[in-house]
Amino acid sequence: MLVLARVADSLEAARTSLQKALASGAALECLRKNIEAQGGEPRVCDEPDRFLSLARETVKVESPRSGFIATVDTTEVGHAIAAIGGGRVRIEDTIDPSVGFISERKIGDQVSSGETIGIVQGNDPSRCREAAARILSAYTVADEPPAEPLKLIREVINE
Repeated sequence: MLVLARVADSLEAARTSLQKALASGAALECLRKNIEAQGGEPRVCDEPDRFLSLARETVKVESPRSGFIATVDTTEVGHAIAAIGGGRVRIEDTIDPSVGFISERKIGDQVSSGETIGIVQGNDPSRCREAAARILSAYTVADEPPAEPLKLIREVINE
């Protein structure tokens, strides 16, 4: 994004700039200011457990077989998480910020049978298991890696 915005001349320069901002603490300070400007509690950067509710339950989504992640129906993943409180199914629904899905594998990654491809986080064990089953069905594991590599954002933007 730094290259696309012409803030950096090359990917290497962008990477160096980002690493410097992270190492110096400048990036965290910027996040703190953004949180405060939006009415949030900036101390969340230093004490996240104190200000963020954490999920009580986790359920692993495991690959049903060995192969390569070929496709992911991300819409279904989103619907599965929304259904257990991580988003709104109806306008009046309340979002539980402790609910979510951590994807540990991306399209093209090689996986073994039983290997974790993601983790559902929530507060109701049975609903987390239901979401995990829905998410598992959203993943396709194939014998071969996808034929066409994913396009980078900059390639899509430049088309």
